[in-house]
Amino acid sequence: MGIPSGYTSAQVVQAVPTGINSALVCVKAETAFTSVASVSADNVFSATYTNYKLFFNVTAKSATSDFTMRLRVGGVDAAGATDYRYAFMTRSSDGTSAADNSNGASFMRIGFAPNPSLVPFAVQSIEIMQPFQTQITSFAGTGPRGLGTNSIAHETFGGVYTPTTSFDGFTLFTASGTMTGTYAVYGYSKTV
Repeated sequence: MGIPSGYTSAQVVQAVPTGINSALVCVKAETAFTSVASVSADNVFSATYTNYKLFFNVTAKSATSDFTMRLRVGGVDAAGATDYRYAFMTRSSDGTSAADNSNGASFMRIGFAPNPSLVPFAVQSIEIMQPFQTQITSFAGTGPRGLGTNSIAHETFGGVYTPTTSFDGFTLFTASGTMTGTYAVYGYSKTV
């Protein structure tokens, strides 16, 4: 939707009634990355919000591998060998399905690129619950992934980081090769 004829963007913003609160507040604007093995965001979690939504979009991938995530604090990834627990499922439009789980890993699995030359997109919408609180941090995510010209897959995952740690950021990475895409972070407003 564009700006109505005869108005400036400032006039349109001023015309929005006061008292309207957005449920999602941008914490980290869409950030692009190109041909990297990992991308980190620091100082995005704070006491301002309890829960967050992360959008992770990959448009190119150089090798077959998982997309994974780690929480971080003070610029350091939390990578304890058994601290993350997850369940991951994929269902494809061609009727195939796959599942994976871990009862103790050094990362959270959030996606997969089975054939990089056939992956035009991989999009994950990820909920991260109470990462800044000194409590167990929970994850839930879902999103489509292109498989090629005529089929797609839908991926769903959930999990936890079990130690009670306060985090201020995260790292998104690929198990092998490089990736290109964007990410953005939003906080859920605590007021209505």
